[in-house]
Amino acid sequence: MSVDSYSVLIVEDADLPMQAILQVFSLRGGFQPAVSRSAREALETLKTQTFDLILLDLGLPDMDGLEVCRMLKENPATTDIPIIILTARSSTSEKIAGLEMGADDYIAKPFDPGELIARINVVLRRRKTIRATPAYAGQELSLDVKKRTVTVGNEGIKLTTKEFDLLALMLRTPGETVSRDEIAHLIWDKPAEECSRSLETHVWSLRNKLGKAGKCIETVGNKVGYRFTPPR
Repeated sequence: MSVDSYSVLIVEDADLPMQAILQVFSLRGGFQPAVSRSAREALETLKTQTFDLILLDLGLPDMDGLEVCRMLKENPATTDIPIIILTARSSTSEKIAGLEMGADDYIAKPFDPGELIARINVVLRRRKTIRATPAYAGQELSLDVKKRTVTVGNEGIKLTTKEFDLLALMLRTPGETVSRDEIAHLIWDKPAEECSRSLETHVWSLRNKLGKAGKCIETVGNKVGYRFTPPR
């Protein structure tokens, strides 16, 4: 996937990491980077500009990056912008917290330039596919891709980024099977056998969070795939 014409907001206050990121973009070409050196500056910028991706550091001078991520994902104007956390804080608990807040990926510094580009491409490719999913409104569940909201009955359901994208993939064609290979490629950018456990864990979590609507998610065959079958 080409990264030509993609605009990226880099929220990072340290000079050396910033220089490394900008150098990667310069060598790769096609990126249109903008820089904010504080949470406040980033939030002000996002009031007047839109971006295809946000690279977010956690160690900002005026606010914790996890709080910034939460604010952006709760704001309807920015909830659909993919966020990659790029930080020196690499503990498992903080990674889980970032992904639970709605970040699309979490990369520890120092990073490999090739890995950064590859993971940006994965996020952009996945988001392009998900955005092509039409809104869904059924008897048990409704999904709005633009607002990234899911409702069961009258209750809004909070999903992680991967859980939402997994559900959206199944709701592109309700009643039809989405193969494990397709899900693994689009959401994890890995062969199905390499992320089998993670995929099954996400399906289990999604079913639990959706309550009665979770029963509509069916496992197809022996590791064939999954489908969302609306109630009749």
